[in-house]
Amino acid sequence: MRNQKENTFGDLDRTMVVIYFLLVGLGVMNIYSAVYDPEHANLFDQVTQHGKQITWIGVSLFLA
Repeated sequence: MRNQKENTFGDLDRTMVVIYFLLVGLGVMNIYSAVYDPEHANLFDQVTQHGKQITWIGVSLFLA
């Protein structure tokens, strides 16, 4: 048995986490640029594909 307190994030590979968030960010930028509409230029607009994608990214980060 371990006497010391276990660190949940001690074994976390920080490089992979950074790479993951960079890929997620690049994916959102790709979706935003592919479906850009001047009438719905807001990044968080729920009518557009990128707005829906950002919503799901936020939900998944919250649940994780």
